[in-house]
Amino acid sequence: MPEYIDNLYQAAAECNPADPSLHCQDVVDGYCCPVVVESISSPATQAYLDFLELTKQQCTELWRECAAVDCAFPTPGNCVADGSTAGGHCSNGF
Repeated sequence: MPEYIDNLYQAAAECNPADPSLHCQDVVDGYCCPVVVESISSPATQAYLDFLELTKQQCTELWRECAAVDCAFPTPGNCVADGSTAGGHCSNGF
């Protein structure tokens, strides 16, 4: 996955595992395969999805390898602690 796309995804997937509310409930398009994000309506997720769409339109060569990828559908609801100051990230839970 290109680094900038990964950085945008990581921002969209940030969550707080100490917070008892539901996390990581939304599945969205990802680079080649669907991914879980904290909230489909968050600005971080919208920036991620907007950039994905832009790369699909303007950088088609990035997406050629995706045709050979066999994607599993991710499992929502898994916020995993990662030791960062943000607390955690959504796990795709394949």
